Order: sequence, then C-alpha cells, then structure tokens
Amino acid sequence: MKVQGKAVLILPDEAPEKTKEGVIIPLSAKITQETGVVIDCGSECDEVKPGDRVIFSSKPTSSIVVDDKDHFFGLESCIQFIFG
Repeated sequence: MKVQGKAVLILPDEAPEKTKEGVIIPLSAKITQETGVVIDCGSECDEVKPGDRVIFSSKPTSSIVVDDKDHFFGLESCIQFIFG
C-alpha cells in the first residue's frame, strides 16, 4: 500500500479500557482526539513525516486494518499537533 497526496496513515495509541481506579470506560465516553504515530504519508504532505508522534482528530478519518492492527487514514489537516 502506498499513501498518496496529502493523506496520512496513523497507528493510534491504545486507549485504556479502565481508569487507574478500575472503572471501565464505555466506548461512548472515549474522546475523539487521539494520539499516535504516523506510519506513512503522501508526497504532498508538508508538515508530517513517518515516525512523527501526533495528536489528531479521529472524526474526519477512516479506520482501516493493516497487519491485523487498527489504523486511521485521513488527510494531513486532521493532525492538530506534531511532537516530532
């Protein structure tokens, strides 16, 4: 698979299923802002590169499975912050 244009492929960090106190977090309560690592990006991306840790909005992205792991696929504009 080759990412094209301004698209990015992000491997999200795993969200905890429970709080430190043991309270289970329901899916409906999970935040739409995620953190993860950029796996690949298109040649037209100006700000990000593979390996960057980012905060991104999961609302305008699509979820796809690559190598049995959930990934987010969206435009570079869904990235809100780059850790580098």
